[in-house]
Amino acid sequence: MSFGFSIGDFIAISGLILNLVDALDSNTGSRAQYSRLSDELKSLHSAFLAVQDVVQKLRRDEKSHASTVNAITYEIECCRKLILGFTADTEKYRKSLCHGGSGRKVKDTWRKISYKIFKEEDVVILKDSLGRRVQAINILLVVAGMYVFSPSTLVRP
Repeated sequence: MSFGFSIGDFIAISGLILNLVDALDSNTGSRAQYSRLSDELKSLHSAFLAVQDVVQKLRRDEKSHASTVNAITYEIECCRKLILGFTADTEKYRKSLCHGGSGRKVKDTWRKISYKIFKEEDVVILKDSLGRRVQAINILLVVAGMYVFSPSTLVRP
């Protein structure tokens, strides 16, 4: 006698339940992931402020760094656009995923679940895209450092 359910259906439902439990888990769920992402973006912001100081110094020192400065500025702008796009796409989740939530338990629970289901891959894509841009910025900063500290630019007594 068949009820229209197969073993595969039970496995799929079991997987869905585990995803929901994971989304609601305070240590590994959506809120924790959102908090970690927020911390990473704050660190990136601090790093970009330091890079901005380097870029301003390069602009003051020599015009020969213009292409490197322009490339660094372009990469930072690309990062900014990625972050703004992600922020706009996830704005409706922000209050529910922050510590303390929005104060509306049902809404917060639904937001956690939907963030896990619909936005988890977007977080991976954002981190990957930002990682590639940051690698490019690092390479450009190394190049800028080579210009600044090359033997032809060192002042000798």
